[in-house]
Amino acid sequence: MGAPDSTIRAAFVARLNTFPSLPSVAWENVPFTPVNGVPYIKPFLLPGEPSQAEMGTLGANRHVGVYQISIYYPASTGTLGLGTLRDALIDHFRRGTPLVRSGVNISIQRAYAGPMMQETDWVFVPITIQYFALASN
Repeated sequence: MGAPDSTIRAAFVARLNTFPSLPSVAWENVPFTPVNGVPYIKPFLLPGEPSQAEMGTLGANRHVGVYQISIYYPASTGTLGLGTLRDALIDHFRRGTPLVRSGVNISIQRAYAGPMMQETDWVFVPITIQYFALASN
């Protein structure tokens, strides 16, 4: 398995789909129109550069990256609902959460929220989930 990004993405999508009360999701490369006043999330896989983890042509590579989930919440509605959703998503992907897909074990190193940012009709908070996985070359 030379490039397991699709496997890693599938593992994160499967985990996200188990989130209780999942809001609307703007999936990657799928048309989406937000509904005014209704919270939604945008997940993205942001793979990093793989590196050699074991010797030899059949040795494993270390794949690193970020699964980012941006939460979009209606502007001028306070921060309680946004904060509750943010904290629940971070907990859902907390360090040590097991993710396995097609024989690839994905290890979550940390999950944390960035600062809240304001747009005209929305505020959004990016959640960063850093991971690594070992996969054969």
